[in-house]
Amino acid sequence: YVTNNGLMNGMEDNKFSPNTDVTRAQAAVLLYKLMNMTKYTYHNGLVASMDTASRIIKVKGSSETLQYTVNPSVILRFEGSPITINDVATGYDAVITLKNDSLYAIDFVTPLLDQEMYASVASTNTSGSKASISVYEILETDTSVSNDKKVSFNLADNCVITYDGNSATLKEIKSGTYVKLTVKQGKVTMISALSKTDTVSGRISDIQITPICKIIVELLDGDTAEYVLGDEVTVTKNGSKAELSEVLSGDTVSVTTTYGKVTKIVATSKTQEKSGVITEVIISAAPKITIKIGEETMTYKVANDCTFTIPGKADANFYDLRAGAAATFEIESDTVVEIKTDVAEGVTQVTGTVVSVNTSYGVIQVSYVDSVSGTAITEPVFVKNKATIIDISTGNALKISAVNSGAKITAFGSRNSGIFEATTVNVTTN
Repeated sequence: YVTNNGLMNGMEDNKFSPNTDVTRAQAAVLLYKLMNMTKYTYHNGLVASMDTASRIIKVKGSSETLQYTVNPSVILRFEGSPITINDVATGYDAVITLKNDSLYAIDFVTPLLDQEMYASVASTNTSGSKASISVYEILETDTSVSNDKKVSFNLADNCVITYDGNSATLKEIKSGTYVKLTVKQGKVTMISALSKTDTVSGRISDIQITPICKIIVELLDGDTAEYVLGDEVTVTKNGSKAELSEVLSGDTVSVTTTYGKVTKIVATSKTQEKSGVITEVIISAAPKITIKIGEETMTYKVANDCTFTIPGKADANFYDLRAGAAATFEIESDTVVEIKTDVAEGVTQVTGTVVSVNTSYGVIQVSYVDSVSGTAITEPVFVKNKATIIDISTGNALKISAVNSGAKITAFGSRNSGIFEATTVNVTTN
C-alpha cells in the first residue's frame, strides 16, 4: 500500500532498509504526501473577530473573510498548546483545518512582526488599487505627538481594522485618531484604533522614575497596565491640587491619557500610623523598609521626600536607619512618608545567648563567639530605661525581668567608652 500510493519508494537501488534512521527531510516528505491523501483542507488568515457568546470566529484571508461557528468539539491550539475560546485574540495568525468541509481545528500563532507602533493618524487613502495609511509615530519616550515622525504604509490585503475593539473600515479612521499598527513585511496587517483620550481607574502598584517615568496601575478588572507620564500632568489628590511627586504607590487613582500618555491623575489615599521594629532597610533607587508589627511583617516603599526624626541628629536621612530599631511610621497608602526612631549614628549590635540578667542594674550578660578571633566572649549589655524589649515571636513588649537565661537575643545600640548600651533588644527564643 505504501509503495503503490507513492508514500515511500525505498532507499538507493529500491532497497527496503527498516533499521536505517529516517531523516527530517524524509519524514517531512512522507507527512506532506499523507496530508494530501486525507480529507482535510486548510485556510490561512488573520483573526478579524471572535465572539465568545455566539462562538463565531471571522478570519480574514487575502481574498475573503471566512466565518465559522466554533463548536466545543473543535480543537484550539496556540503555538501548539491547547487553549479555550476565551484565549483567542484579534490579530492572531490562524490556520483553519476543515475535515469533510466541517471545522475541525484552528491553530493560532503570534504574528511575526517587522514592527509594532503607536501613532496619531495623519491621513488615509482608500482610493486606487492599494489602501494606505500615514501616521505620526509616537515613541515611548515622547511626551507629545511630533509632526516630524511621519511614516506611511500600504495595507495588506487581509488587514484587520478595529475601533475600540469592534470591527471597522479604513474610512472610519479619521485624522488625529490614536492607533496601534501591526506591520508585517512592510505592510500593515492590523489597525487597532483607540480613543484619543481614555480614562481608567485602579490602584498604583509601582512608580518608575528611570529610564522613563511611568506609573503601573492595577486596574479594577485585575489586569496591570503601564502608562508613560506626559510632560504636563494635572494632579489632584484628596480633593486638592497636588504635585506629581505627591502621588504614591497604593493610591487609588483615576488616570486620563491622551495619545497613550498620562495627562491627568485624580488620586486618593489613606493615612495611618503604625509602630514596630525595623527588620530590613533596602537601599536602592526605589528604597524600601520592612517592619515587624506583632507577628506580621510588611515591606513598604519609602517616599522620596520622607521625613526622618532621630533625636540628636538634625539632618537624619534614610541611611541612618538600622535594623532592630523600634520606630513609628506614618504610612500613606502603601508608602512610608515619615519615620520616627531612636537609632543614633554608630549603632551596632550584639547577638548571643543570655547568661544572666540583673534587673536592678538593667544588665544582661550575653555570651557569643567572636567572628574574627573565634573565641567565646561574655559581654554585659546595659539596657537603658527607655529601651524597647520585644519578643519577636509575638511582637509583644517585655520587661527585662521576663528575659530568662538561655534566651537568644539581638541587642541594638551603641558603644560608649567600651560599654555597650542597648536601645532595642529582640528576644528570638526564650
